[in-house]
This record gives sequence, structure tokens and C-alpha cells, in this order.
Amino acid sequence: MLSNLTTSNLYSPLSQQELTFAKAHRLAMKVNDSFARMMTSECENERQEASVAHREARTLMRENSHLFTADYWFAKSGIEILTETSEELRARLNSNFGMLSYALPRQGFSLNTATNSITIGVGSRISMGHYSLHVLDFAVGAFTNDWRDPNDGFTHLGNTNSAYTRALDWLLRASSSGNAKMSDRELSQDVLSLLNKIGIDTSRNFHINGTEFEVKNGVLQTVGFSHEQPTRTVLGIEGLNQLVERAYAQNLFAF
Repeated sequence: MLSNLTTSNLYSPLSQQELTFAKAHRLAMKVNDSFARMMTSECENERQEASVAHREARTLMRENSHLFTADYWFAKSGIEILTETSEELRARLNSNFGMLSYALPRQGFSLNTATNSITIGVGSRISMGHYSLHVLDFAVGAFTNDWRDPNDGFTHLGNTNSAYTRALDWLLRASSSGNAKMSDRELSQDVLSLLNKIGIDTSRNFHINGTEFEVKNGVLQTVGFSHEQPTRTVLGIEGLNQLVERAYAQNLFAF
């Protein structure tokens, strides 16, 4: 993990909240990285090793589910989780490969240009030309249209960390929450690019699964976005990565 942290910043003490965020993010990285390797490795031995690593990472995540607070999810994505208790969040973590489910019904993808709206559910497949975005209950994957696993003949989720998979993941979580604001400028551009590519006019308000979005002062957000703690900061992936890097440098991880 490389960043532009200076030596002084690298060894600056972490607050208790920063350390909690770093621990949660490190566990999330372990789950996501092992899942991606499990789905994309061409060698059977590598897939099996990744599968073992993924199970171990999920176990760690379940054992440390108290770290995954609403504050952590807000710091990561700018998405407010307003309707769930910490116990409900943990239940969704425990039952979905250590990742929060989208809480979406099983339905296909549909676009309505007249209302500038799209509907996306679990099982949706969105064609992007030479590859497709596929939506599971807890993740989005991208793979070429003609790829099949030679061992079982099935098409498995491929890259789960590309620009468009991350963009669609944010949109699904934001629409489920109903109260979200995009602070990551690079990811925001990817989200807008994805929406334009699939037929949404982002120059005006649009709807995803019934949630209305707008681009306000250059920032993508749900209409009427608000939160009760204005002092909370959205760190984004890069900010959380830096916390993980600092915690590593200071030997603060037990896993």
C-alpha cells in the first residue's frame, strides 16, 4: 500500500476512533481481496488458497463486528445508515460474506428515460459492451460476456474493484440508505460516467430504485441529504487506506 504520507504523518498517534476505523477497514480489505482472488484466479490451487483466506477473513470480521459502526460506513462512503441498529448491521455482516447486503429485491435491470430512472435488483445484469456488471446481494462484479469457468461451466463474478463496480456499489448502497453524499471526487466522476453510459441524464434529477439523486454544486447526493452530526468526516477509501498504513507502521494490528 503506497501513499503520500510523510514520515511524521505515518507515525503520528491515531485517535481511538481512527484506530477503530483502521481495524475495521483492514478486515474489510482482507475479505474483499480474498473474495476477488477467489473469483478471478485461473489456477485451482490459487482459488482454494483464496477460499481458505476468505473464510478466515470472514471469521475475523464476524468476531470483530463491533468495529463496523454506522460512523465507519459514513467515513467510508458518505452514506448515512438511519434505520438500522448496530445489531441489525452486524446481522447483515454475518450473513453476507462479511459485507453489508444491499437489502434489494431480486429483479432485473430496467431503464425509464421518460422519468430518468432505473431499477436495479439482486440478479441484475447490466451490459457494458464487451463485459457485464452483475449484482449479487452483497457485491457487484464485472466479467467478460464469454468467460466460463472450465471446471464447472458457470460464469463467476470477476473483478469486484474496478471503477464501474465500485461506482455501482456506491449507487446501490446510497439508494438503499436514501441519505447519501459523494465526497470522493474520482469515484463521483466514475459514478456519473456509469450513469451516462447506461442512459441516465445526470444534468437533471434522477431516480435509482425510487431514491431521488441530484448533482448539487458539483457534488452527487440524494435529494435533501442531511445528517445530524455535521462534524463527521468522510474519509473515503484513500483516507481509510492511510489510517491502515499508519496503524501498520505503529504495530497496532493484532490480526
